[in-house]
Amino acid sequence: MIKSSGKISFNKTKKASVKDYLESQPDIQQKKSAKNSQRRTEAGKDFYEDLGNNLEDIKERELYLKQLQQKKERPEEDTVYKAHEAAVVSDVQELDKNRQKFENIIKGADKTLFQAKSYFPFDFFPDEVTVDINQVAIINRNFFNTANAYQSISIDDILEVYISTGFFLASLIIIDKARVPTPSEVRSLSKTDAVKARRIIQGLVVAKRQGVDLTSLTGIETEDLIQQLEKLGQAQEG
Repeated sequence: MIKSSGKISFNKTKKASVKDYLESQPDIQQKKSAKNSQRRTEAGKDFYEDLGNNLEDIKERELYLKQLQQKKERPEEDTVYKAHEAAVVSDVQELDKNRQKFENIIKGADKTLFQAKSYFPFDFFPDEVTVDINQVAIINRNFFNTANAYQSISIDDILEVYISTGFFLASLIIIDKARVPTPSEVRSLSKTDAVKARRIIQGLVVAKRQGVDLTSLTGIETEDLIQQLEKLGQAQEG
């Protein structure tokens, strides 16, 4: 019993002496308190930063939802704007297309593929025919060139082209939509000129009907184009 009592007394004394020691060291207590305070401060900062970020996210979401709601409330404005925008784009594309088409027509008019006149002295007032990519131009001269008839026939309007031959000469005859049933005629051509003119014109007609825009072709020489058109026209003779 005496030993047990002495042991208990020893432990109590030890605990008391440690407590007394800690209380006698104020620096340790202050450091511990400061450290705990710093931890609380840092935890508070983290909390408020997270809260602030969450509030920003909430504001952004509310603004986005508000914008969506405004679009839903005004669908007709979006539809009108889109329709207007599409119409403007379509007009610009159409203008550009027409401009390009006009430029191609000018280029085609400058490119003469064939030209011939009636043979003198078989015709004192020679007719003349000129073929370019877009049209056939015919001049019929009469009575010392005082009564001339000028015709311009679009390749798109030509329905048929053929020749009428005699012993030495031939006539080029063209039937088009604007003058049906009256044909346009170039008289007293050499047979060679008449055949060549017919083949070139027929080749142009076939190319047009197939949707080939000859005016947009680049890098091809005029002579090469004439040869290709003659081959195409000859293939139509059967």
